[in-house]
Amino acid sequence: MVAAVIAVLAGVNAASPTPPPSTTVVTTTRTLPGGYTVTGKDVRLTQVPDDVLPEQVLRSVDQVVGRTLAAPATNGRMITESDVVSPRMMAGDASTVVAPLRLSDPQVAGLLAVGDEVDVVAADPQADGRTTTIAERARVVAIPSSGGTDAGPLGMGGGQSSSGQLVLVAVAPAAARQLATAAATSQLSIMWRS
Repeated sequence: MVAAVIAVLAGVNAASPTPPPSTTVVTTTRTLPGGYTVTGKDVRLTQVPDDVLPEQVLRSVDQVVGRTLAAPATNGRMITESDVVSPRMMAGDASTVVAPLRLSDPQVAGLLAVGDEVDVVAADPQADGRTTTIAERARVVAIPSSGGTDAGPLGMGGGQSSSGQLVLVAVAPAAARQLATAAATSQLSIMWRS
């Protein structure tokens, strides 16, 4: 009798599929905007199959909390090193904040590099093409890759949309407010600092 029970259990175990290898990674608990500083309630650890893991995926909440998102992140998205601004990019200057900047010409954004200093210029199409300098010496801290802003719950959405390429810049708080205002009514571009 005991031998029969053992044989049945062995057969059940043999018939059960082996779960695929998986890894615990950091995912978001809700949709978060680009330029947002991540808190503990915004992320959780999730078990994910190894065959869908992106490169440089983060495996500890401590690697994410307190850092700034380089682009919007949908609910349930896996967070990678390239999704968050490096702490050293923001170190040493408590007078700046990270602000999203959507450039009207994505080809101009393609010429930018992290660390560049630029002036941000707004052109109002309703004001005969006049331009206004919105922010001086804005430092580029992240340039999210192209490929759509929403690639699904575990997707790696990019920074380009029909309204232009997203770039994150470190600016003074007042300049960040001006950028937000100008983005609603103007086309934004940049001029490099030499």
